[in-house]
Amino acid sequence: MSDILQSSSLREIFESQISRLPDKVALCLSAGIDSIALFSLLLDSKRTVSVYSFAFDESSHDFRVAEKLANEANCSFTPVFLPTDLDTLKQDILILHEKYKCIKKTDYECVWPFLYVYPKIK
Repeated sequence: MSDILQSSSLREIFESQISRLPDKVALCLSAGIDSIALFSLLLDSKRTVSVYSFAFDESSHDFRVAEKLANEANCSFTPVFLPTDLDTLKQDILILHEKYKCIKKTDYECVWPFLYVYPKIK
């Protein structure tokens, strides 16, 4: 288990929250310590984890790590490839602004990939 979870109080908080989850969960996984720690806790709790990761192509470090971790844990892995054509991006910006009320640059950057991830989650 990662050193970050050695604190019994932190681990207890996570485990308390995880215990409320259904047996089957979807997780957007990257190479970041936060999602990897959550992935580890979910596996420890015997949840069935379906892993999703997004990228423009398979060269993304986060994407490759997520796929590798999912495969090593025998979890399903769903790749989500984001569009790059200008017309689609323009349309997506309008959707983010009008439907989801994005205003700040970080709103657009953080929310946009999930226009493509959420429809794939089973």
